[in-house]
Amino acid sequence: MNPVISALTERRATLHGDLAALLAKIEKERREFTPAEDLEWADGMAALAECDAQLAEETAKQARAVAADAAAEKYARPSRPRRSMSIGKMSDEEAAVRDWLSGRGDRVLEFSMSGVESVVDVETGKWSVAETRDLTTAVTSIIPAHTRALLLEHLIANSAIRQTNVTVLRTPDGNDLKLPKTTSAGTAILVGEGTALSEADPALGSTTVGAFKFGQFVQISSELIQDSAVPILPFLARDAGRALGNGSGAYYMTGSGTSQPLGVMVAAGTGCVGGTGQSGIPTSDELIDLFFSVAEPYRRNGFWMMNDSTLQAIRKLQDGNLAYRMGPLSEGGASTLVGRPVVTDPNIAATGTSANSVIWGSFEGYAIRDVDTIRWERSDDFAFSTDLVSFRSILRTDADLVDLTGCVKVYSGGTA
Repeated sequence: MNPVISALTERRATLHGDLAALLAKIEKERREFTPAEDLEWADGMAALAECDAQLAEETAKQARAVAADAAAEKYARPSRPRRSMSIGKMSDEEAAVRDWLSGRGDRVLEFSMSGVESVVDVETGKWSVAETRDLTTAVTSIIPAHTRALLLEHLIANSAIRQTNVTVLRTPDGNDLKLPKTTSAGTAILVGEGTALSEADPALGSTTVGAFKFGQFVQISSELIQDSAVPILPFLARDAGRALGNGSGAYYMTGSGTSQPLGVMVAAGTGCVGGTGQSGIPTSDELIDLFFSVAEPYRRNGFWMMNDSTLQAIRKLQDGNLAYRMGPLSEGGASTLVGRPVVTDPNIAATGTSANSVIWGSFEGYAIRDVDTIRWERSDDFAFSTDLVSFRSILRTDADLVDLTGCVKVYSGGTA
């Protein structure tokens, strides 16, 4: 057996045994979980899910390697005779192979052989094969690895909260995931010698995150792919990344939590309410009040989030000497406020009376759950009769605030 798979299998057995022992103890004593045991159970389940994900990945990797080796053996030598060529000339396919072998070509080479795509990855040297002639289902074709990287890059660039220290959990499947939720911390008291300690437990609860699906579907003509002077696949990757990032990012900010992710702006408490007659625009003092409404340990790693128009209004705040309180714009336009970075997100409300327009704190207490990885799939057969190439991109995700002790706080504009 693969040594990695063997080690993961042993670790999974240990984790499962520990959880089974804990559950057997609770059932034997006929009682509920204590807060500590509830946390232990949640940690164990999370570790088990991570182990299962690694096992699934390693098992799939081993299966792909076996299939790739078999494909390489089967298709290494073409059955048709090699056609003669003039000395000093080579076909386009041979030129591509030469460039690949010399490190000058693309990371992925594609060869068509009797309705089968065979792909060699330059970095791993592995072959993979995908059937592409099933007319009844949308079939995934191989997309170059650098294009997939662009998809992830632009997802991050357009989902602003992912630019913070937000917690991202990746699971291999979309089954409901139970997460511990902290509502208050435990306390310690000074006691004398021989004095009994009174109970002061931390307040722990739980929340369940699911897997809502965000997707985009695009069709373009095969002529556009073949004849375009610009690389179409990277463009589609960027467009899909923007679509998924913006679509999910809106709910990470303001989702209701009912049949959609719970937005951090909705779940967070209020740290400061603006004064009257300000049209909801925070003053310098109110921003300082918001800053100190978050506990000091969270302030060390905090981020400010607001939309662009709010940042513009805050940048115009001046002191008594008409100097801008945020200082001059830095090179590239990057901004900091009270020494901490500012991230803009168009999904946050603009300044206004009673509007939650600014959020501040450490977003590690907000958990985004992603299922497996982003799927970007291509089918040349789905729209066979119209000669259109179909692309779809899918992200399954959910989110919730799991730290309710005040890791993030919002600014709410005052009344008119």
